Amino acid sequence: MTKDEFRELFKEAGFKNKYELAKVLNLSYQSVNNWGSGDTQYPKYLKPFLKYYIKAKAYDELMQERQT
Repeated sequence: MTKDEFRELFKEAGFKNKYELAKVLNLSYQSVNNWGSGDTQYPKYLKPFLKYYIKAKAYDELMQERQT
């Protein structure tokens, strides 16, 4: 995953900062912050995770709209 892909998915998922992402993934902020810098690549699971997170969030919003 490229930095641009990460930024786009990160924003679309609604995360305000990397602290929030680290908390959801149960990882240290330092680990998440190191991704994409220097030799540290993004983990292979991150792109599918963010895509599913975005889908789940949209589903939750849809279900809440239907309940009102």
